Amino acid sequence: MTVTHAPRHVALPSSAAAPASPSLLPSTMPARVARMGFAWGMLAGPLAAYAVVVVEHNAARPEYVQAPENFGLLLLMFAWGGGVLAALAARAAFPHLRRFLHPDSLSRASFVWPAIAVAFVGPISIHAAVAGPMALFGTNTDPWFAFAYAGTVHVHAAFAIAMGIAAWRLAGGNERVRVALWPAVALAFFPGIFLLFPPLLVWMCGLMVAHSFLAVARGWLAAERAA
Repeated sequence: MTVTHAPRHVALPSSAAAPASPSLLPSTMPARVARMGFAWGMLAGPLAAYAVVVVEHNAARPEYVQAPENFGLLLLMFAWGGGVLAALAARAAFPHLRRFLHPDSLSRASFVWPAIAVAFVGPISIHAAVAGPMALFGTNTDPWFAFAYAGTVHVHAAFAIAMGIAAWRLAGGNERVRVALWPAVALAFFPGIFLLFPPLLVWMCGLMVAHSFLAVARGWLAAERAA
């Protein structure tokens, strides 16, 4: 009598096993990662600039503390330069990060965080770009810079919140969104309640920064939709 045995399934070695299907990430994911790097690099810029000022002060060179425009120029270099370098580094690290990502990762955060970073750094950058050259020609811009740094923290916070909300809505598909500038303008009356210039300056700078950012961010949204 012949006995037949049912064929047994032989497990293939792991090296011969079929590879797992990779996550289907959108083609814009590297850009999302780069935008996050840009935002965090830009936010770290003011801290780096302040660290340089502290080091110079401790090195018995207090002119860096006595001349706030120097801090403004350092902020321009560290914030914007740091943002670009961080974006490039994040983009280069994307192949190592992709296994931690899914298709919806950073879909809104990559809009919101750059908006917040630009809201904090953008207005100060405008001040530095205007007042820095003025200081080189002998104009005393110390009060301007001192007020811009120390007297408008609450204004920058309100502007950053408004920018973040607008970016969140834009990432959700609302292309006609606008940045609400009125909270920042209203807060600019304190401590500048006796001056009309600070609220006007906040409105003008806010308008420039908000419109510029939204124009760029709408390009990001168009790329996301085309992906």
